[in-house]
Amino acid sequence: MSFDYGFQGAGWGLIGFVLGLATSPMARLIRPRPDPDPEPHPDEDLTAPDDVRRSRDVLVRACIGTADLVRDHNEALWERMTNALTDAGVETVIPDGEQFDPAEFDAVDRLPVKDPDRNRTVASTDLAGYREDGHWIRRPQVVVYRSVAD
Repeated sequence: MSFDYGFQGAGWGLIGFVLGLATSPMARLIRPRPDPDPEPHPDEDLTAPDDVRRSRDVLVRACIGTADLVRDHNEALWERMTNALTDAGVETVIPDGEQFDPAEFDAVDRLPVKDPDRNRTVASTDLAGYREDGHWIRRPQVVVYRSVAD
């Protein structure tokens, strides 16, 4: 069996060299770069507001879920999460000590109290509430003081 390395070998070598050059870092210097900020086509809709809003809602809910998980374990991270939500226009609501308002808060438990001034006030917040543009994303879930007779 005999191999001919004459012109055919040189031809394949040249093709290999050209292909190697085309895929090498040097090829980037030879090829024109695409425009980094091309002008949009006038008929092209770049906003797709429903998709953007839906994506934002997913991220906001993920931040709320993360804040819930770390609230009692890592105060610094909880503050970072709620500050980020505030920067995004989402208000964190923890109504401890406020008068209980069933239109605004969800009572999840009650705590007996003898002091009549504390009757129907929020003793603690189990889950913070989150509000955006006056609309609840989630109402606060609270424990409410209730008066008991002696």
